[in-house]
Amino acid sequence: MKDWFKLNDDDSLEKVVGGIFGVIAIIAAIAEIFLAGHSIESIVAGVKDVSGTLIVVVLLIAFIKDKKPTHYKDFNKAFDFEMTKICEKYNPVIIKDEKVENRYNIASKLSSIYSGQTGTYRTFFDYTETSMTFSVKKEIFMGRSTESFDERQKTIISQITSNIKDNFGDVITVCAPEKEGFKLEVIKKKTVTDQLEMMTGILERVLVLYFAESKR
Repeated sequence: MKDWFKLNDDDSLEKVVGGIFGVIAIIAAIAEIFLAGHSIESIVAGVKDVSGTLIVVVLLIAFIKDKKPTHYKDFNKAFDFEMTKICEKYNPVIIKDEKVENRYNIASKLSSIYSGQTGTYRTFFDYTETSMTFSVKKEIFMGRSTESFDERQKTIISQITSNIKDNFGDVITVCAPEKEGFKLEVIKKKTVTDQLEMMTGILERVLVLYFAESKR
């Protein structure tokens, strides 16, 4: 059986079993109506039996629908949907930029994942279906420090891009520094779902590397 139908700790076995037996009960009730000769009494009794178990079947259908993997066609909508999960996971570090399309912002205080104090949000990355351009800003890694950031910026970009090349070299076609950041270009997968899995995996690795660099 496919992984999407596996039960986890939050799932109710009773919901599944109850739904299956609900379907059986409905079939039996309908059959009973016909076997009883279509009398008014048998029809009313049958309808009553069906309505009593229908809610259980509806719960089963909703459960299966919730477990079924999502298949996307529009990449941008799909990416934003998947990003809501990442934003929740790292709340309040990452937020969607509501003014600039295809952009996500990051808190200038990466410690906000523990403290809740985000500081000012800065550009984290812009994306297309096959690329992500990340920003490496002084405010994210040094706060309001007046110390020069030029050399450290080069070091951060070099270390992050090297790590990404080492871990995702088979799917990345470009991994190069840009002005105040770096750009990643990736291969085009056959399905939107596969593309999402690849890009969000790379994104989370970059984010972890941001956390690591901010503590140096």
